[in-house]
Amino acid sequence: YQAFIPAFQALVQADQRLSVFEWTLSQVLYRHLHANFMARPVVPTQYHSLAGLKPEISVLLTTLARTGNSEPEVARAFAAAASQLPGLALTIVPAEQCTFAELEKVIQKLAQASAKLRRQVLMACAACVSSDNVVRIREVELVRGIADLLDCPMPPLVGRQE
Repeated sequence: YQAFIPAFQALVQADQRLSVFEWTLSQVLYRHLHANFMARPVVPTQYHSLAGLKPEISVLLTTLARTGNSEPEVARAFAAAASQLPGLALTIVPAEQCTFAELEKVIQKLAQASAKLRRQVLMACAACVSSDNVVRIREVELVRGIADLLDCPMPPLVGRQE
């Protein structure tokens, strides 16, 4: 573990570019390996309502919508996702807020939600990537990573795979 993590980080940083796949793989690897080699703190449930997580959900769904769609299609994908969480009045955030660093913070906070709420958010993610009936590999990779990081089963993704 002590040798693997620095070697893995060097591979990820070799091209000075962080892809969706690299970010997702690194997050999942760190989560599972760290749990086996280091003391893993218990994440207490802090949220029993999605209302307190609106900003985080907006960032997550906007990032996901931007991952698989060109700018004109982002609003449609976001709206499809937001429709799965009625009553929240979610808003699209600026592209500058859709970074891997921000996404990491968002997922850490969402991980503190009850299992039922995490599943609801994940179903909204599935609606986002399936909204155009085309499921791209980078979208699947990101949703799979989010599912793992939120400790939820991967939801079904509907659409033609690209």
